[in-house]
Amino acid sequence: MLAEVLRPLIPRALLDGPGWDRLLAHVAELPDAGVATFLGCEFRLGEDTPAADLFVVPRPGSPLAQHFIRRGEAAPPGSEAAALARYLVRIGQADSALHGCIAGTMLEYDLVETPAGRRPEPGVFLKVRLAEEPGPHDRPQPLPIAALAGAVGWTDDGEVRRSVARVLAALPPGGRVAHVGAFPNRAPRAVRLVVQGVGHDEIAGVPERLDRHGSVRAVTEVLADLGEVLPRVWLSVDVAAEGLLPRLGLELHRAGEWGNEPDRWLTTGRSDWRPVVERLVHRGWCLAAKAQGLMEWCALDKMYDRRGVFLVYKGLNHVKLTVTDAGVGAKAYAGMTCSLMRD
Repeated sequence: MLAEVLRPLIPRALLDGPGWDRLLAHVAELPDAGVATFLGCEFRLGEDTPAADLFVVPRPGSPLAQHFIRRGEAAPPGSEAAALARYLVRIGQADSALHGCIAGTMLEYDLVETPAGRRPEPGVFLKVRLAEEPGPHDRPQPLPIAALAGAVGWTDDGEVRRSVARVLAALPPGGRVAHVGAFPNRAPRAVRLVVQGVGHDEIAGVPERLDRHGSVRAVTEVLADLGEVLPRVWLSVDVAAEGLLPRLGLELHRAGEWGNEPDRWLTTGRSDWRPVVERLVHRGWCLAAKAQGLMEWCALDKMYDRRGVFLVYKGLNHVKLTVTDAGVGAKAYAGMTCSLMRD
């Protein structure tokens, strides 16, 4: 199995013991081709436990997409698995209208917080297809909320959609949603919006405009504290029917331009991320062992199996700081991709 062959390439400070076993159990259900194309992990940097949540990318027509479609077609008609399969069938059609607003799909398995023995349905995250330049801010940005709701099996998303519209209206000029996502079984029902194009000095103003003042001071202090090592920042918010939920996310990116850029995380290395990680350790948001693990993760390795030699690139896509009234938590979103070397 491909995942077992990858075990020596994954730092044990990040993933080991029961955490590795749980991730391996989920990966074992997936086709090797899907794992080789992209395997993503979410690491909690302030926690000792070496565990991770799991991300996969079911590209249209891929073995991974076909796996989820077959799984959903065998599931009860009203289940979340069936809903995801219907979405993947639609996005996989060459003439689907969804291609006009959706540039990609990612599935997230929430493994760390799910009790052992349970098999959660994955969250669904859609990459929004953006114009090369932001349009006029007085025109609401079209978002695939209906497609997202259908993919996670929501039967009534009207209240959430109206709440999302209020959040969009509160964004500063230039702010546009790059990703939307939802988890089928989380309460309260909420849509995650990941917003790019908002300046550092404008981020704290978004919750203020929406009468969510609790985290404003903390967000301002975090942005100021990162100072000269602060990379590109995207704002992540969860929007429920009643409005913006209390926690705010600050996604720290090292690369990328406006629009539908390719996988720019493939172009970054440990030297790009070291200053950020060191600052997180200094502030107490990242354990020293986890920091060392992240630096070891950023590497180009070789892997050998019966098919030959694979090049394995491991990099960081972004670091996320989650700000709540209780404090600041840090996570790293890491990716791994494998390619067979040809003679």
